[in-house]
Amino acid sequence: MSGNVETNVRIAPCALEALSRIMVRRGTSRDETVRGLLTDHVALQEQDHPEDRFTHISTVLRYPRPPRWRGDPRTDVPLRVRAPADLLERARAVSLRLPGQHPRAYRDYQVRMLTDAVTTAIARDEPFDDDFLTGLLPLLRHGAAFGLCRLAAATSTRPEKAWLLDAEAVWESIGFQLFRRGVWLLDTALRRPEELMQACRAQLRALGTAFRSPGPSGSGSADTTADADGTGSCR
Repeated sequence: MSGNVETNVRIAPCALEALSRIMVRRGTSRDETVRGLLTDHVALQEQDHPEDRFTHISTVLRYPRPPRWRGDPRTDVPLRVRAPADLLERARAVSLRLPGQHPRAYRDYQVRMLTDAVTTAIARDEPFDDDFLTGLLPLLRHGAAFGLCRLAAATSTRPEKAWLLDAEAVWESIGFQLFRRGVWLLDTALRRPEELMQACRAQLRALGTAFRSPGPSGSGSADTTADADGTGSCR
């Protein structure tokens, strides 16, 4: 089709399977189906406030993971995308870009905005999952995704674990929900958690003091992943 440019993205196998189901349902070719999904997705994204736009959880968690070493097998699959250049640019413009990510960054810090657009567009029309994604909320608003990537804590010593138990009780009272392995998720679009955080200021301040304090009563060395660039918790 004239006027289209060609590029490639790499997506999860289950996303490609979902795309195949959409093709069968619509009775269209793969290229035409992808163009249609992107067109609908971009139109919806452009109507929303940036923090209310959607992304797929696989984008936030950088799933499937890239090979760790050269020569390791890949677990994602390639997908050719043929679409007008302006549609691809609009798709990238409304996709998730976490702080610190860049197209030429190394591995986990690489931004994959077109991959996010394609994956999210597929999921909006045909939900999909696999063993890893099962049980996870598939679509997140950008505001919630930014919050997720700033809320991870890894602990190893007994004082750190005791501190984390105290912190979890406060987080739950505010409205945080345990996501997995020390990552807590808060819907940043809600107003009530902000009010609860104000009410818990004293407790939060005490937790902060205990976390920084050396010795048995404070962690002093907990590896809290809340990087300034907001990417550490998504690895």
